[in-house]
Amino acid sequence: MPVDRPNFNDNLQLSVTLAREALRKSSDALRLPVPDTFVGRKTQEPFPQQHEDSSIEGWLTSKELRPPN
Repeated sequence: MPVDRPNFNDNLQLSVTLAREALRKSSDALRLPVPDTFVGRKTQEPFPQQHEDSSIEGWLTSKELRPPN
């Protein structure tokens, strides 16, 4: 039964192909805009501050939320 052994030229061609692919990906990555890494930049609006009228204290003592007797 014959044994199929990889040829040195096959390995070389694979290495060249992989190197070209890595260079293409690197070149594409270098064309992307520089990421903004400024720590103080706002990317979203902050949550609104809680006001006194939104507290639950009034609801806890309310008769509207009590179960029926």
